[in-house]
Amino acid sequence: MPLHPDFRWIKASQHDKGPPTVLALRGEWVARLMQKLDGSWYVRLDCQQPITEALVMRDCSSFEQGVHGAEAWAERHEERIREEMAVKLSGRRKDKV
Repeated sequence: MPLHPDFRWIKASQHDKGPPTVLALRGEWVARLMQKLDGSWYVRLDCQQPITEALVMRDCSSFEQGVHGAEAWAERHEERIREEMAVKLSGRRKDKV
């Protein structure tokens, strides 16, 4: 099953060169691919969780494999990701009032 269209790849910043490296759900980061100094890649998953949670990072054999793996992870965990995102966004709205 393909990734839901609510998920899409975006650039981490307007100054990034190359392909998008952030998998976002409606503009909010859920995963990010990053390149190590030696040229290899890794992905940080669960970016939507609070900063107090443990970091979840996985090495990737290539950029393309990282994209594929991040998308497969998002498909498997879509329900949980959406629930966590709803909590995160509801907290933001309360803070802004």
